[in-house]
Amino acid sequence: MTPTNVFGSRLGLVAACLFALSFNAQGQAISEGFETVVPAGWTAVNNSTTVGTTTVFQGNDAVFPAQAGTTTSYAGMNYNATTGANTISVWLITPSRTLSNGDAWSFFTRTTTPGATVYPDRMEFRVSTNGTCSPGTGPTSVGDFTTVLTTVNPSLTTTGYPSVWTNFSGALSGLSAGASGCFAFRYYVTDGGPSGSNSDYIGVDTFAYTPNQFAKGDFNADGKPDLVFRSLTNLAQNKVWFMDGVTRTAEAAITPDAASTSWKVRGVDDFDSFATPGAGKDSKNDLVFWNESTGNVEFWLMNGVNRPGSPVALTGGAVLPTNWDLSATGDFNADGKPDLVWRNFTSQKIVIWTMNGTGKIGNIVPNPDQAVDANWIIVAASDYNNDGARDFLWYNFTSGKIVTWYMNSSVVRTAGQFTTPANAGDANWKVVASADYSAAYVPGTPPVGSPDIVWRNETSGNQVVWHLDFNSTRVHGQFTNPAANTPALDWVIVGPR
Repeated sequence: MTPTNVFGSRLGLVAACLFALSFNAQGQAISEGFETVVPAGWTAVNNSTTVGTTTVFQGNDAVFPAQAGTTTSYAGMNYNATTGANTISVWLITPSRTLSNGDAWSFFTRTTTPGATVYPDRMEFRVSTNGTCSPGTGPTSVGDFTTVLTTVNPSLTTTGYPSVWTNFSGALSGLSAGASGCFAFRYYVTDGGPSGSNSDYIGVDTFAYTPNQFAKGDFNADGKPDLVFRSLTNLAQNKVWFMDGVTRTAEAAITPDAASTSWKVRGVDDFDSFATPGAGKDSKNDLVFWNESTGNVEFWLMNGVNRPGSPVALTGGAVLPTNWDLSATGDFNADGKPDLVWRNFTSQKIVIWTMNGTGKIGNIVPNPDQAVDANWIIVAASDYNNDGARDFLWYNFTSGKIVTWYMNSSVVRTAGQFTTPANAGDANWKVVASADYSAAYVPGTPPVGSPDIVWRNETSGNQVVWHLDFNSTRVHGQFTNPAANTPALDWVIVGPR
């Protein structure tokens, strides 16, 4: 058929929509309302068998109005992308982003209201993760976009594509450390075009990409890590300082108290949902307790500083002898789920338990699997050189020196170096936590995102934050505000680490 408007549906109506992006100063978020189609930084490509008269175009409210915003603010693709009866392969590609497990994506799409004859549509939503963003050439090529996140109407049925605006959403998982790439909407229809049995008109609207903003150690959901303390006068009590950088804005008790003084907080991370245990992460920090008398491990699935339900025992792993120290937590196998780091203080051996929520699913033995002598202990696990892989922070309790082991995605040490400076200059200072406390730091400009080191003086109870860059160099040091608890020696920091 010959349409009266090339940007219309198979009924001769017009179609449309495309994306404009906005940048989040705190990350790489994209929030697009599609007021302008093919905005700066985006790419539209037509790889159809033969290129027709359309690629990606502004939405046409004569076909249907936008999901949100002005009536034409959506991106449209239709059957005129090719000629005759051929394969349509039209791409709308976002700007490149660094990608992490847990990053969320969402969009709305629809096709036309069904008429007497339905010409089925299909759209794929893909991601490239290898750092480049080419769809290749030809109608069947996917180029760098080898991962399909979702397909709308994969079998090209007459009822498979929604005819009302419908939301599709999900989160990235299974990414390797340091992944980057682009998202792409691919209008992919075989036997499409003006003479084909398939392809009509689709719209895409309200696209959102939200990087995982979870901050390890953040208990009040302000995006800034806090400090977890254990009482030294009542060992069953724990509390949190809510922090704005190095400044305490408030404090609150962790409730309830531990069941006995043998239970110690040994990890802070998001393991599972407090509301629906077993459902997966909920972007809230949980607590890992280790029993120093029995070796048992349990998880407190938290809602802020409160544990609404009962403790959840670790499953899938044997109870280790008590000479195994639960040293840190972090995602070492890039599945978006935190793992447990164990160190045997008799043999010095290290093993990582890979976790699925509160259940052990495997082991990773790092290379090397121990430090040079028994004076070195693991005090934290984080990404200290910004390569996307978790590293180890070691503290020597005899010399007071600190060493960073830079690990790759296979948990193999690629380099090791002392921090600069290598120690605090006084054996009374002990490393007690590690997270990024630079957000409110004004005098200098350490890179926000680089993990810092928190020290506590065992004699005075004072606490100091070393702001590190991604070369493990201290660019500034600050006392916390206040510098200590009251009384100063009644509480010790136990996380995050």
